[in-house]
Amino acid sequence: MSTKSERMKAIHGVKVTCECGIQVARWSMSKHLESKTHQSKISGEIIPRQERFDKQPIEQRREKERERSAKYRNENGDKCRENNREYWHKNKEELCKKIQCECGELSTKSSLNRHRKSKNHNDRLQKQQLND
Repeated sequence: MSTKSERMKAIHGVKVTCECGIQVARWSMSKHLESKTHQSKISGEIIPRQERFDKQPIEQRREKERERSAKYRNENGDKCRENNREYWHKNKEELCKKIQCECGELSTKSSLNRHRKSKNHNDRLQKQQLND
């Protein structure tokens, strides 16, 4: 039986000590080097705790993630298409499974929102309300 620290080390990888004196997992070193904590330790200035850990506004994080994803897709388009194709073939039954809408019509899960916006769906719901 392994100790908790051994299990954590196996999960999170090897810790390395940064030039600022903080121990960081090797995989997160690049993120740490950009952090306010690292920059304050290197420069010697004291940054209040709250200011050090302020998060970026959610819109900025989402935009940054969109840019990162688009860049990855552009660079690895063939790999992304192949992964999507494999996922489709593995999960074809689940993705094509029919679900009965509240109006009574069968639709796939992926097209259910589009169906709910359709005139056909709205007409069926109105007829059901009139009959009740």
